[in-house]
Amino acid sequence: MGHPATITQVDSGEEVPGKVIVVSPATDPASTTVQVWVEAENPGEKLKPGASVHAVIITEMFKAATVVPITAILPGEEKGTAVLTVSADSTAHKKPVDLGVREGNKVQILSGVNPGEEVVIVGGLGVDDKAKVKVVTTTVEESDDDDTPAPPEPAKK
Repeated sequence: MGHPATITQVDSGEEVPGKVIVVSPATDPASTTVQVWVEAENPGEKLKPGASVHAVIITEMFKAATVVPITAILPGEEKGTAVLTVSADSTAHKKPVDLGVREGNKVQILSGVNPGEEVVIVGGLGVDDKAKVKVVTTTVEESDDDDTPAPPEPAKK
């Protein structure tokens, strides 16, 4: 109750801010859903009774959380999870991690990896702990076309 929410109209995509005013204590056993009421302003009466909408409710915010791509997560010891970090000497280190909230293709790391540590996101399965690895960066940097030197002219015979 009281958490912020955003209502998005299915047909127009228009978003309307609101807040949760009722959360039913009962769960529908057939659909395993819970009824939630969101109160929102309705300027111009754009929200119509019976119209389909999507609602996003922010239940908790994590500021300055350590996150990694979900592809970095590997199976760990005893049904746990792990990531491979890469040290300055290009050595892979398998570290057990505790996971938090997942959103899209990113997952929060509660413990095991510190901000700024490089993690392996492709090809980590099959890499042993303390193995030497080669870091391949796939980011593309934009270049300023004005500073690009012209190609040299071919030598004339």
